[in-house]
Amino acid sequence: MHILTIIKSIAYQRLIGTALFVILLPTYSFAAITADEVEQAISPGAVYLDFVSEDSSYVSSTNPNISMVTNAVDWGWPDGSDNEVSVPSDEFGEGNIFDDKSNPSSDFTATVSGLTPGSIAEVFVLNVIKTNSYDFSWARGQSAMILEITEEGIGGDAPAIIEQEFNEESLTFSDRTHQHNGAAFDNEGNLSTSGTQIIDLPNYLVGGDYIRFANNARDNNPYSAFVEADGITTWYLLVDNRLDGAAGNKNSPNNTDPVLGGTLQWIIDDGWQRVNTNISPNGQADYTGVDEGGGGFGPGQGLNQFYSVYSLTSDSVTVNGQGIGGSNMISLVTQGKMITVNSIKEGGLPIVEDNGAGPDSYAISIGYFNADEDGSINVRIGKGIPNEQGSRTELDGLVIIPPADSEIPIQQFTATDEKIAPGQSVTLKWIISPESTFANISPGNIDILAKTGADGKGSIELNPKLETEYTLTVNTPEEEAVTDSVVVDVALIGYFTAEPLVIDSGEDTTLSWLVREDASISIPPINWVVPPDPEGTVSVSPETTTKYILTASAGGKIESAEVLINVLAPPSNGGNFAEPIEGWDYAFNGDVDPLSVEWNHDNGSDQWDSSDLDSGAPGGAAILNENGDNFLRLQDTGNPTNHGFGDPGSNRKVYFTKDLTTILSDNYSPLVDGITLNFRARVPVPDNILPFDDAHPAGGNISEWTASGDGYAIHDGGKGTFGIRDSLSGQLISFTLSTDPGPGSDYSEGIGLSMNRLNGENPSAEVDANDGSGETNLLPIEPLNWNDFWITIEADTSGSGTHRADIYMNGNSAPSSYFLTAGTGSDAGTTYMAMGLGATPQSGAVDIDFFNIKEGIHIPTNNIPFQIIDISYSDNGISISWPSRAGEAFLIEKSEDAIFWEEMDDSYPASDNSEVTEFLDEETTEFRNLLYRVSRATE
Repeated sequence: MHILTIIKSIAYQRLIGTALFVILLPTYSFAAITADEVEQAISPGAVYLDFVSEDSSYVSSTNPNISMVTNAVDWGWPDGSDNEVSVPSDEFGEGNIFDDKSNPSSDFTATVSGLTPGSIAEVFVLNVIKTNSYDFSWARGQSAMILEITEEGIGGDAPAIIEQEFNEESLTFSDRTHQHNGAAFDNEGNLSTSGTQIIDLPNYLVGGDYIRFANNARDNNPYSAFVEADGITTWYLLVDNRLDGAAGNKNSPNNTDPVLGGTLQWIIDDGWQRVNTNISPNGQADYTGVDEGGGGFGPGQGLNQFYSVYSLTSDSVTVNGQGIGGSNMISLVTQGKMITVNSIKEGGLPIVEDNGAGPDSYAISIGYFNADEDGSINVRIGKGIPNEQGSRTELDGLVIIPPADSEIPIQQFTATDEKIAPGQSVTLKWIISPESTFANISPGNIDILAKTGADGKGSIELNPKLETEYTLTVNTPEEEAVTDSVVVDVALIGYFTAEPLVIDSGEDTTLSWLVREDASISIPPINWVVPPDPEGTVSVSPETTTKYILTASAGGKIESAEVLINVLAPPSNGGNFAEPIEGWDYAFNGDVDPLSVEWNHDNGSDQWDSSDLDSGAPGGAAILNENGDNFLRLQDTGNPTNHGFGDPGSNRKVYFTKDLTTILSDNYSPLVDGITLNFRARVPVPDNILPFDDAHPAGGNISEWTASGDGYAIHDGGKGTFGIRDSLSGQLISFTLSTDPGPGSDYSEGIGLSMNRLNGENPSAEVDANDGSGETNLLPIEPLNWNDFWITIEADTSGSGTHRADIYMNGNSAPSSYFLTAGTGSDAGTTYMAMGLGATPQSGAVDIDFFNIKEGIHIPTNNIPFQIIDISYSDNGISISWPSRAGEAFLIEKSEDAIFWEEMDDSYPASDNSEVTEFLDEETTEFRNLLYRVSRATE
């Protein structure tokens, strides 16, 4: 399914995670750890500093020259309980540490002393977390006011201007109307001036003082500006992505960082650090946008160029020019608001990981800090945002990584990835003595001294073809031939893709692959005449939606990857009802991945990991085939987060929405003006043929999926398996196939088709299966069978509820009618149709053959093949009858020999009061034989 290419070993039935391989730092399975163990888990030379109460000082146990003092006021938990995880050296209130959620006065400043003046240290915050969704905020000291700017080399250009309150639409230059705006990215996460993924200006910039330089000064060489603030602050330098300082031109791509060096060498020499606060897609560093026309309003609007963001902490800075024309001049901003850190578990380094029912501990980097002339840095820690479960996050201390120790030849030698894909690069990183006289990496005999900074830290990017052991050798004045090694493996499969992923029946698509150069491959059912190359393509034309699996093998190892080709079939006529006269406004045929036809699962009711039922976390979405028919199976196994699968992507809920803004008429309000739904579905049961995952209930043990099937229930303000949300009226009505409750925290209203409860004449959040008020609405049916539903929803005029739903089933013309109350739940700001299983406490599975909608109220007709069903004779002539629907028109012809046909009526109207239309031919006496032909009229 839109399922990102999944790579897995055949030795395992399930892949947990994606094809991303990382070196895991040491982790611990016990609750309490020491300061030494925290330091070892993060980096050699790391210094742990515990948060302590107001005006108390904490001295490092491993480096007594380094200490920290805070201005935090001592407090404990609101309920008086002690923390569960802390280092034994914790001196804060008999073991209590910060609860950065419950106490509104938790903003405080930590001052670290004893560092080398002017040195650069990386700073981590140690977090003890009870949940993955908790935030905290921080800043490099307080925001500051810019006092003065002194420029040299300005020539005749406009002088720079000091401004306040940096924000969206702030003017960029003193001689232009360019504006600062948030950045934009395309759907693949690349910077794009027309991108739809909009990122606001970073919080740390907003509200700060800033400099508007003259854009005409961009090519002045030399040029410099001295800028002074009223105290130590963090300065942010914005640099045009197009600048290539080494080449002295503006030919660097606009969607990547500028090339430093050359005319931009001063950025490196002065210690400016690239800023990455995880606000950009795909782990990219932070960017801002430039609206050169000055007419765009809001982030991501009117963009022409992009800036990369660099930082430096000091009370003053000197910036130089770029000396390159045709580009945008640099910009300079001081610290603005606090920086919010979220996704602590996702972005942090594990210290205590997967600690069962107990809390975990992670350290997250908040960047590089410059020590002032006294060897001090200041970090301000602010309040976090409570998560929806109300659980807590504790901030236990800071971890400082100062420059390398000159007496230790090799402090650290690591690889960014333990395993990489073919063609992918790996970055080797090291911390060695700044006094090293020789530093070499083999194989390759690579001299790395030129790539090592004054702090002893450096890195290099390499492209190993096969598994490689890299050895670092270092000489210092005191020691020679000190070595350390790291092994980087190369996966068998680099990629396996298809283009296009969605085709019409009868069309071709191209499979493409890259495998390791020594690997052999197979892609059933393709039979190769000659073994394929490690990188290649092949054209295929599947008749139905098909999963292709590539298997690669080499050196006794086997890996596989899969890709799903979505084949769009003609509109389904397999239901028991004929489609409306003018067709459906939208039809989903259940034969392709919903994302391939512009459904979306980026909503609060979804945690799908994009996998099918054979891979990824338990449950998911898959296109299956039974008796030649494709359909979509969705399975929510309960709550896999209780069984070791983390968010995002635990599959504890799987929920898709389809925006109807461009599908329905302008300003159409489906739950006010009326809507017609048609879907065919069932609750599946295990059959040992089609895939099913085990149940992972929110409360209880993993078990086989129940043989009697597990349906779903209406939940969270009217959400269900099939739903319509009307953004204009703020209402939601849903339907779901329900069974007896499944394991764990499952609940149900009975066996059948469940819908919103009847609970008054106004939309309400109390319309769910587990709500105590109102009346149950349940159509008793057998949900394990395929059932074809045609449902019309219109406003209730009886005064019972908000709406009436007429439910027709399996071709029957008599509906079952229910009065119900619309819910208030929502997962998007637009009018949408929804299908899925979107509740964390619930478990369930559903098979969906199709799901169609039509604006307005449309009475169904049976999907009987069109034919004359009756001929009768009378003194008045011959009468013929056939099935019809109100509003149709017919061409009626007769013939004696079936060769020449006489047209009797080219637009005969269908009966308005019956599903059968009758036509009387009164001119029959002159004929010995008569044949009649009836067809639907065409315009």
